[in-house]
Amino acid sequence: MDNADKTREQLLAELAELRDDVSERSQSRARVFESVRAIIIEMDAGGRFTYVSPTVTEVLGYLPDEVYSTQDRNFLHTDDREPLAELLRKITSSGQAEVTHIRVRHKAGHWLWLSISIDGYRDGSGETHTVALARDVTAEFEASESLRVSEARYRALAENVMDLILEIDEDGEYTYIGPNCEAILGYTAEQLRSGDLRGPPNLTPETNGLLSSYFEEGSSQTAAVVYRFRHGNGSWHWLESSGSARRGPDGQRRTVIISRDVTERTKAEQDLAMSEARYRRLADVSEEWITESDHEGRLLYASQNCEKVFGRSVKSFIGTTPLWVIHPDDVEERAAKDIEATLNGEPFTTKPYRVFHADGSWLWVESRGCTYRGPDGNPVILRVTREITDRVQAEEEKRELEARMQQAQKLEGLGVMAGGIAHDFNNLLTPILGDTSLALLDLPPESPVRPRLQKVQAAAHRAAALTNQMLAYAGEETLHIESVNLSNLVEEMGTLLETAASREAIVEYEIASDLPFVEADAARLSQVVMNLITNASEALGHDEGRITLSTGTVDLTSNQLQLLVMGSDRPAGEYCFAEVRDTGCGMDAETLSKIFDPFFTTKLTGRGLGLAAVLGIVQSHRGAIDLRSTPGKGTTFRVLFPSTKRRFEAHAAPILDAGDWQTEGLVLVVDDEEGVRDLCADTLARAGLDVICATNGREGIELFERHQDEIRAVLLDRTMPTTSGEEAFIEMRRIQPNARIILVSGYSKDEAGQRFMDKGLDAFLKKPFLPSSLLRMMREVLER
Repeated sequence: MDNADKTREQLLAELAELRDDVSERSQSRARVFESVRAIIIEMDAGGRFTYVSPTVTEVLGYLPDEVYSTQDRNFLHTDDREPLAELLRKITSSGQAEVTHIRVRHKAGHWLWLSISIDGYRDGSGETHTVALARDVTAEFEASESLRVSEARYRALAENVMDLILEIDEDGEYTYIGPNCEAILGYTAEQLRSGDLRGPPNLTPETNGLLSSYFEEGSSQTAAVVYRFRHGNGSWHWLESSGSARRGPDGQRRTVIISRDVTERTKAEQDLAMSEARYRRLADVSEEWITESDHEGRLLYASQNCEKVFGRSVKSFIGTTPLWVIHPDDVEERAAKDIEATLNGEPFTTKPYRVFHADGSWLWVESRGCTYRGPDGNPVILRVTREITDRVQAEEEKRELEARMQQAQKLEGLGVMAGGIAHDFNNLLTPILGDTSLALLDLPPESPVRPRLQKVQAAAHRAAALTNQMLAYAGEETLHIESVNLSNLVEEMGTLLETAASREAIVEYEIASDLPFVEADAARLSQVVMNLITNASEALGHDEGRITLSTGTVDLTSNQLQLLVMGSDRPAGEYCFAEVRDTGCGMDAETLSKIFDPFFTTKLTGRGLGLAAVLGIVQSHRGAIDLRSTPGKGTTFRVLFPSTKRRFEAHAAPILDAGDWQTEGLVLVVDDEEGVRDLCADTLARAGLDVICATNGREGIELFERHQDEIRAVLLDRTMPTTSGEEAFIEMRRIQPNARIILVSGYSKDEAGQRFMDKGLDAFLKKPFLPSSLLRMMREVLER
């Protein structure tokens, strides 16, 4: 072996020894890193892993071989790959060590933060290698990041909340003042640090002491306290503060105080408290009953005047649904109104309804209210209820009065109509009766025409009786007033009344003795009683029943008279009554409303003038009628007349016989009815009188003025067109004050002739009349 070969072998031996030495030192260093749970990674210039320490398994869960085979670095976070590559290039070029943090996916799938120290070196051949020492710092990094986020969140919260956040150390110095200090307190942070704003004049002494006890005693947690604070602008504000104390890392106490301006809230609470107090006082002194109930109708609140309205305590109502005090007939409508108010939320007013008082009486009330949402969001019904018993009764009386007035007006209108019809009928009947009578006088007794004319005369008399009934309804019939005892009148009519009743009826009498008198026409009162007992008998029909006739007296007040037919304008006082009571079929409300109408009847046959005539007769006697009827139980008619202490008898004027009476002279007949004029002219001519006729009042005045010295008497119709009989009468008396004038009318003497009698009228002749009646009247006037 030459020297060259020897030298070569020596170099190889030394190199082998050097590798062993390096390997031993490397293994020793690796054991050190493994003991601190660090990963050693070595990469060549191409970025390939040339060494990965076994600790990679403990830290990342991979085997070293798995790391060698993963050259695409897919376990690195995508956001960290490019920055890491750039860092490696920088280290390679500069040769300076760098430290960075990267995210690496654990084999189990979660991410870890690694802190990596990277350095580079060149080997003997000049090739660049990179060595990295990686340590798991996930826990430290997350803790640091949480702290950073927490501090950022805290600062953002402190700087953006509406509250003022202060931190004070145990020496009373402000270590933190929120940025809204000036907005809330009216002072800047510098002013707050430079002066003690907790003392006067910014805080009252009481408030200063209160805050000291709250925030300076070292409690770890304090409740909120509300106090007054003088704002920087000089006005007083209300603040609400709460705080807590803690110990810092240095062991010193820190107090954090959170304050907010609650001036508006405090004022609102004060206003609310005052409003509630005012509401309670108002509810307690009000005449109305104020309540609040939930959506199910349970009473939540009731004012204290509950006892005054219902006679019951508030406790008896609270928590109940007070429908039990409402009249059964009104409960359904009242409950429906509550449901409607709950659903639509609009103000409401109930109709009057009845409630039960503790004393057993029923009161009328009405309620007004509205619905609002309570704190829990459910609807609450506020109701104000007032008693209206007096008003309801007054309205009922008013309705009854209006109904009576309407009835009276209706009856009055019907009376005017009936009187007008009767007047027109009497104008027609006058020539029928008169000419028939004259014809009978001219016929020989054996004439075959006489029976027919007598039938015409009888029919005309019946028609005249019908018109008299119509005039009685109108209150225009001639009355012969005298003192009448109703008990005597009924007793005298006893047999006739029993004959008028049906055979199945039992007639009973309850006659009062010592009855006062009434001023009346006895014949007309008899007609009233007869009509009433006839109606009672017809109400019984063919069934057995009872009719009771009673008389008596009763004292009536104005209010009581208001409830009677035609009683509204009658004076209070003592009244005598005749009553007819039956147990017949009775009448319903509709029939009662029409019973006094002329021509109204419930019978298949009949003229319907019986009760109409009763009404007219009672009205002409200034009386009233009390009528009560129940279907299926019977009817009671009570006619009442004012009693009197006076007694007088009616004295009729003597009637002269004008059978063959003859005289002479001129008579003026004024009538717009041709038949009446002709009858009067023929009748007076038979007595030897000359007759001139006028068709209206104006013509009559002209004829009278022309023949005033010749005319012995005037027959003057009351109702004529153009110029009335009254106007003609006045003018004729002006021309000749002593003129003898006989008024002729289809109306009664009481209604038609009274005004003329007061002015000196000589006589009154009612249509229809017979020729004999006209001659007797003319003879009386001319021979007076």
